[in-house]
Amino acid sequence: MFADKRIKGFDNVPTMKERGIDLSLSTWRGLAAPKGTPPEVIAVLADATRKIAAEPGLKETLDRLIMGQACAEAEAFRSMMKAQNDYFMQLVQKLNTKV
Repeated sequence: MFADKRIKGFDNVPTMKERGIDLSLSTWRGLAAPKGTPPEVIAVLADATRKIAAEPGLKETLDRLIMGQACAEAEAFRSMMKAQNDYFMQLVQKLNTKV
């Protein structure tokens, strides 16, 4: 398993780190808007996203599907995407593969 820690429902599956491999990956989903979208529109979308992410029904459904959930503000999400992109670019170079 590529998560940082064991996932509920997969309690007996060790993580890569537990196996001595320093690797942690996850899937993520995000919302985007076209460049130049007015800030007030972005604010409405961000507020709606926070409210939806806080809905108990969404959490229950994602838990049932064994899917994690986190809601990050734009800058934190942007930083996470950049960090993952940098990691994979380094991995591509290390493995001498092509993008």
